[in-house]
Amino acid sequence: MVFWALMPHQIVEFDRDAPYYVITVPFSILHEWKLPKAFLDVLFKGEMQAITHHFEDAEFDKKRFEKWTQELEQEDEEIYAACLLEFCAYLKRFAVKSLSAGQCLQKASPPSINLVERIAMYIASKFTDPIKVCDVAKEVGVHPDYANTIFKKAFNCTISNYIMEQRVLYAQRKLAFSTESITSLAYQSGFNSISRFNAAFKKKNIMTPREYRKKHLLA
Repeated sequence: MVFWALMPHQIVEFDRDAPYYVITVPFSILHEWKLPKAFLDVLFKGEMQAITHHFEDAEFDKKRFEKWTQELEQEDEEIYAACLLEFCAYLKRFAVKSLSAGQCLQKASPPSINLVERIAMYIASKFTDPIKVCDVAKEVGVHPDYANTIFKKAFNCTISNYIMEQRVLYAQRKLAFSTESITSLAYQSGFNSISRFNAAFKKKNIMTPREYRKKHLLA
């Protein structure tokens, strides 16, 4: 099953000793995978998506998740990249199957979404755009000061800092897997100047984007 982790979900029933594996995909990575829009639209509404498995498929998936678990524990960057590619393919196949006619698509009634969740979801979908606190507040229909106050209570940081953090995380991912120019990646990440990008990046990572790429870029 696949669900949007910003929404609360809970397992209420399971059979005997059925294995349970969890893979959490950061939004910045999910955004790059270009999954079908219809699949993402349903996901972001808080609906759980699941497909039926034949016994053979379930056994194969069990072995696949066990393999990913073992390999990710090695903390090897090249193995991590390979696992990421494999899981991207797995999720794309899952999305296609869940949207195909005749497949079982289970939908849970979306829970009520509070204001902070709406703010976080909006930022998650727009952080690479030139958005500001006033844009976020307008989207959810409240005053910017109030939006900032309730968000800071929940996330322990301001909306501006959270947007900046999401942009830097996105840039980190790009620097590790792309050879595009740093200037290009800075603008793709939502920064409007290379100087602001360098300052924000170094503040979070204690190294420049160039130093980070040299250390993390996978050949």
